[in-house]
Amino acid sequence: MQNAAISTGKILLYFVLMGLTIVGTMEVVLPAVTSAVGMAQSLPQIVTLGVVNFIGMSVPAMLLMMVFDGKSPMAMGFAPKNAVGDFLSGGLAGGFIFLSAVAAAFFAGFAQINPDFATFSMSAMMASTLGMTLAAAGEEVMMRGYVMQELMSKFSTPASVIVSSLIFTALHGGALAQSNMALVGALNIFLASVMLSLAYLATRTLWLPIGLHAGWNITQGPLMGFNVSGNDFDTGWQPVTMTGPEAITGGSFGFEGSVMGLIGPTLGILMMLAMRKRS
Repeated sequence: MQNAAISTGKILLYFVLMGLTIVGTMEVVLPAVTSAVGMAQSLPQIVTLGVVNFIGMSVPAMLLMMVFDGKSPMAMGFAPKNAVGDFLSGGLAGGFIFLSAVAAAFFAGFAQINPDFATFSMSAMMASTLGMTLAAAGEEVMMRGYVMQELMSKFSTPASVIVSSLIFTALHGGALAQSNMALVGALNIFLASVMLSLAYLATRTLWLPIGLHAGWNITQGPLMGFNVSGNDFDTGWQPVTMTGPEAITGGSFGFEGSVMGLIGPTLGILMMLAMRKRS
């Protein structure tokens, strides 16, 4: 009970500090930077949000680990060994597993590929890619870098993976509540979190899960034109369209809210289990 109380208190403190940091960054830091150099005015909104999320999720985690655990940010999972290789391979794997689910929908007749290259913008694609990578990095620091590691310091690894994945799913509650496919979407998010946790456990660094997370989101959002976890990051480019009931399309939550969308994280979990077994 004491361990549970300590971990709960530290995790709650982290989320409070994270909220304050995000609000402070949005209300104080970014306006000050904008006034000084005009940077934020020239950045697309998705990049600005990515920067804010990364700062808000990372700074409190690093601070609490240093204060309470005496650990450096490196210990969180930023050791440089294999950083580039793990990040890039994670990005490719994340894209592959999402495309595998889309391919199943295509062969079942629910997805059509009809790109309109007049709507394609390389600058919008690059901005979305950068913003989503920063956001994915921030979320991985939050969940795998701090919350799951805090739980693992006091509880078993399976319990820590499950509890942290439930927390990760709950953090998507706002978007899920607005979707008719909330249950399927919640299961998809939970399985994706388990996959990302296994990626961390296979390497004991954050580079692979960051790559997986970013590759998954970039493929479904900027590349495919789907909503990402209920968020519409519209770049004007939508080469793939879905038809059929919401159980197939995922509705407003995006393809992650569809039954076929479950193929991606399930395949990812199998890949991460195989990788962890080899390592």
